[in-house]
Amino acid sequence: MLARMPELPEVEHARQVVVRALGEMVVTHAASTDAIVVAQGSPSFAHALVGARLAGSERRGKSVILRFVAPTGEVGLFFHLGMTGHVVVRPRSADDAVKDDHALRFARWSIATETTRVTLVDARRLARAIAGPHDDVLRASGVAKLGPDALTIHDGERLARCYRGKSGKLPIAPIKLALMDQAKLAGLGNIHAAEALFHARLHPDTPTSSLTSKDWDALASGIEKTLGTTLASLDPTKELVYVSDGGPNPFSVYRKDGTPCPVCGKTIEKTEHGGRSTYFCGKCQKKKR
Repeated sequence: MLARMPELPEVEHARQVVVRALGEMVVTHAASTDAIVVAQGSPSFAHALVGARLAGSERRGKSVILRFVAPTGEVGLFFHLGMTGHVVVRPRSADDAVKDDHALRFARWSIATETTRVTLVDARRLARAIAGPHDDVLRASGVAKLGPDALTIHDGERLARCYRGKSGKLPIAPIKLALMDQAKLAGLGNIHAAEALFHARLHPDTPTSSLTSKDWDALASGIEKTLGTTLASLDPTKELVYVSDGGPNPFSVYRKDGTPCPVCGKTIEKTEHGGRSTYFCGKCQKKKR
């Protein structure tokens, strides 16, 4: 039901799917099939995970780190879905049918217990994964360089602080581009940035430096609304069906160009920011003079 661009809600869904599938079962099999997607360190992906049990998980923006307890100590698995990655769960009893499973033709890594197999599938090979000693994985993942998770920002003042540099000044870049800077705020991508701006009634071209405290409050509320609405629609017992794959479009403006705005009825417009399509309502989201 979502767009084919994994952002915070899709990644949170993937985290929940993996946690639910693995439970507290021992990992009996692990394999990586793509050296571009999976960083092969020492120990290997399989050697790091086989014999371990899932003990915890965390998500920062679009990144997930799973913590396992193994006989040799704590083990970590970091993964990022890239632009087209998603998690597929199958019963272990279906192993013989894996080669004929169309959904798994772009498998990049898999983890299995006695009953369940979890596979990361990615057609474009832009996903990333690392497995090994937990602390080493945490350092190599780069999550320390990310800004605060978008779900942890609940007020405009704190949101504005994310974008102030050491000088205390806000950038003049369009707010749409600023929202997608993961080093400032982790989790928003092209889709939810546009949706948040629509809910906040802010034009995507608005210079970040021109936002008032009232604008920041509205934007924090808009971020919370778009992420919360999407997260509430996800079910970890079901696989996602993306808009680009024929699923329904639950968004207010995304891919709705040429249709009436749900608030005022004016036609939704489309423009570009950083080479990415942006959708907005020219009446509800007026440019600042």
